[in-house]
Amino acid sequence: MINRGGQVKLLDFGLAHLVEMTTEQTETSLGRLLGTLNYMAPEQVSGERVGPAADLHGLGATLFFLLTGHAAQ
Repeated sequence: MINRGGQVKLLDFGLAHLVEMTTEQTETSLGRLLGTLNYMAPEQVSGERVGPAADLHGLGATLFFLLTGHAAQ
């Protein structure tokens, strides 16, 4: 979203919820997959250990979407 001042603001990565959560609900559990599949690195989807390369993959997927208007397959 671009506001009137010309600044770009990212509002949601698909993980935010507009509901009030308790502490127990905000903690992730082992083996639970969080994220949007089109933007997740393969090792992240398969439950393997992730590192900086997973962040780079997500950034590349986001840039691809911004340039083409559709998610990479």
